[in-house]
Amino acid sequence: MLQNKEFYQKLFIEASDAMAVADAETGELLNVNHAMERLVGWQREALIGKSQKILHPDSGSDPVTPSFARHSNEMAGKPIESQVLTRQGELRDVEIKAAPVVLQGRHVILGFFRDITDRKCSERALFESNELLERVFANLRMLIAYMDTDFNFIRVNHTYAAADGRSPESFVGKNHFDLYPDAQNEAIFRQVVASGEPHIEIARPFVYEHDKARGISYWDWNLQAVKDSEGAVTGVILSLVDVTGEKRVEQAMRLWRRVIDASTNAIIITDATQKNMPIVYVNPAFEHITGYSAAEVMGRNPAFLHGSDINQPELEHLRQALRQQRDGNALLRNYRKNGEMYWSELFISPVWDEQGMLTHYVGISRDVTADKHYEAELERLSNHDSLTGLANRILLRDRLTQAIAFARRMNTLVGVLFVDLDRFKMINDSLGHHVGDHLLQVVGQRLQQLVCESDTVARLGGDEFVLVLSNLTSYDDLNVVANKLLEAVGQPLQVDGHELYTSPSIGIACYPRDGEDEQNLLKQADAAMYHAKECGRNTFCFYTPDMDEAAQERLTLANALHYALEKGEFVLHYQPQVALHNGEIVGVEALVRWQSPEKGLVPPDQFIPLAEESDLIIKLGRWVLYEACTQARAWLNQGITLTMAVNLSVRQLISGTLVQSVREILQQTGLPPYFLELELTESHLAYDPESMARILKELDALGIGLALDDFGTGYSSLSYLKQLPIGKIKIDRSFVRDIGSDSNDATLVRTIIAMAHNLRLGVVAEGVEDAEQLMFLRAHHCNEIQGYYISRPLPADALTPFIEAHLGTSAISSVGAEEFAALLLVDDDEATLAVLGDTLALDGHRVLRARGPRQALQLLAQHHVGVVISDQRMPEMSGVALLHKVKYLYPDTIRMLLTGYSDVDTVTGAVNEGAVYKFMSKPWDIVQLRSNLRDAFCQYEIHRAWGNKLLRFSLKAE
Repeated sequence: MLQNKEFYQKLFIEASDAMAVADAETGELLNVNHAMERLVGWQREALIGKSQKILHPDSGSDPVTPSFARHSNEMAGKPIESQVLTRQGELRDVEIKAAPVVLQGRHVILGFFRDITDRKCSERALFESNELLERVFANLRMLIAYMDTDFNFIRVNHTYAAADGRSPESFVGKNHFDLYPDAQNEAIFRQVVASGEPHIEIARPFVYEHDKARGISYWDWNLQAVKDSEGAVTGVILSLVDVTGEKRVEQAMRLWRRVIDASTNAIIITDATQKNMPIVYVNPAFEHITGYSAAEVMGRNPAFLHGSDINQPELEHLRQALRQQRDGNALLRNYRKNGEMYWSELFISPVWDEQGMLTHYVGISRDVTADKHYEAELERLSNHDSLTGLANRILLRDRLTQAIAFARRMNTLVGVLFVDLDRFKMINDSLGHHVGDHLLQVVGQRLQQLVCESDTVARLGGDEFVLVLSNLTSYDDLNVVANKLLEAVGQPLQVDGHELYTSPSIGIACYPRDGEDEQNLLKQADAAMYHAKECGRNTFCFYTPDMDEAAQERLTLANALHYALEKGEFVLHYQPQVALHNGEIVGVEALVRWQSPEKGLVPPDQFIPLAEESDLIIKLGRWVLYEACTQARAWLNQGITLTMAVNLSVRQLISGTLVQSVREILQQTGLPPYFLELELTESHLAYDPESMARILKELDALGIGLALDDFGTGYSSLSYLKQLPIGKIKIDRSFVRDIGSDSNDATLVRTIIAMAHNLRLGVVAEGVEDAEQLMFLRAHHCNEIQGYYISRPLPADALTPFIEAHLGTSAISSVGAEEFAALLLVDDDEATLAVLGDTLALDGHRVLRARGPRQALQLLAQHHVGVVISDQRMPEMSGVALLHKVKYLYPDTIRMLLTGYSDVDTVTGAVNEGAVYKFMSKPWDIVQLRSNLRDAFCQYEIHRAWGNKLLRFSLKAE
């Protein structure tokens, strides 16, 4: 037994595993072996008798440690991991196996300790490494996805998932190409799986076909095969890096480098880290401006460009900016390589690195030599108009302010005349700006010649001029100047072979009556000028307070007009045109009307001038043409064959698109061209006769008719009538209005008709409102008429029944339709009229009786009168005066006079002048009277036959 005890003791002490024996209840160490000594660093003698707590870091106030207690109870015999505390204070990881035993009647715990510190360190290192790798994998900026060989996701990192707005778990098990149908790289995936070789692409562009708004992105793309230990491919790892930002920065840098190289300003970069601040970069513009190449200036301080001119005040601004390391600028005299001085406007700016250190200066230099050369000239011209040399708006305001101040002190007047040239824009657009500029220069010279040296003539821009007349004592002075201005500006002038006419519309305001400062005076004169335009142009108007309201009304109307066409507020009315030889309706004229919701039916004379001031007239003109042709086609479909007359504006003629527009509209509406007639005014032809001739010939070639409207009111040469393809002229209503009472108008109308027929042109008289005018025009063989006597302009639906009612019949009343000419007796004595009338009626004459000249003129207008016999002495007008009127109004009518002896001299003069065919003294000889009447009626028939011959000739020419 003793030997066995010693054997086990020796075995315990020398065992390779650390062992310890402790009391099961108190934890007192009873024995330890050498291996335990080596593990904890304590000698056996130092441990035996001590509490086992000396070895455990988890010891507390209890007699035994928690780990000891565990082994004393349920954990007995089972290995646990714990720690022991060495003598040096080091914690060692150990694996403990313990079991309770009874030794010599004493309950003890036998523990076996295995040092696992190295293993635990390795495990901890591995864990930490795996944890680090997991964190790196999860948080890499790179997008990483692990897939099997069928490209089903096994795992993705958070970055990959976040890029798609998903969680990492949601990818697991899903197929890559199901999630990304836009991906067009399946062949590459399969190639990597098949070959095991990686596929790498740098900055690969990607377009989201299903979301193109996202634009193009760029990715560094790496697809690697995952292989097992035998080299077989088991999956793929896809790693992506979004380099869109870097790519765009690269593109931006490339763009900026191109911008810098292409800049017309010189760009210089210097190294601020070196004392001399040497040049490290210059762009091509620097080389061009200075004449130095980049190689010649590298490493040099930019100050060499100043040469010896170093005492420039502006250089100090730059030096101060450099000392304070801030932006700076200066205007410097620099010198090119060839020694030529140039002015440089230099801006410098510091460049800082990420640590806030100054590294470079960037300088931008602009060659402003040309600006400096012109600076003095610009200074001179700053107060004058460059085209005319007159005062400009700035100087005008200054001069007007001075004139008002002087007038206030001296108690005098100041006149402001606002001048606008009529139809200048048409001349400018049709003949070119060089012609318009020359016209403005001539007008400026003419205005300058009208005023005194103390007065001011200014050009505000365009065709607007202002005259400031100072030191006036009477408003009448303004009348005198305005009339002189009308005459001077209205004189024709020759420009590039063109004879041009223009006229001024003048508005006048006066200090102190119309305003006491320059702003109000100019405003009031401007308002008066617009009123002058509304009054027919080529006139002047003084300002009145109600013009402000009119100006506001005009502005309101112009604003509403701008939207009227697109809102469908325009309508067309049509006025019939009637042939005088049979009274049938042969055509209509289309007249545009504006049906404003706010203002009702707006007259054309109010909105057409506003439309002509803008391009709206072109759009409106095309709309009118289209609507008129559409209506003419509709009437044609109903069996109503009428010529549709449409007015043209100058803007349409000079637009360059008129011929094509007419051609297109005729094709669109299906209207045959010979049913369309375009009307233009004489003033149209004055702007550019050559261009107008070309355009009119192109229109004529389409087969449409051309008419000259408002004939006699413009400036055109009569030679245009034979040079241009015009088939008809229209006599303006201003000449027709008084043909029954005004001999001048009657003569003018007869002359126009005769001239037109000689040129084989048709004639239409406008504004016919009564039978007197109709009979005069019929008597003088006018071809057609239009006016209120036939019908006022009406909408198509209202006019159609009127047209249908007169198809094939005359639309003119039977006035003047008698088969033979009448004899008109004029005398204020009723008895004489009765006796003479009854006597001559018995001879077979159709006798008309008039109690005076006024009634006689009315009967002449209503009947065919072959012979007039008038008494000389009548209260309201003498017989000679009446027959003078008849001569001009009705030249075919034979005129006879009954007079007393005392009037022989007066009557003889009338005979010599052709006003009286024959005269007879009272009391008359009835036999002689009858003989004279027969001769008179023969003369009438001769005149009438000659007139009919002319008419047949003109109709044949048509």
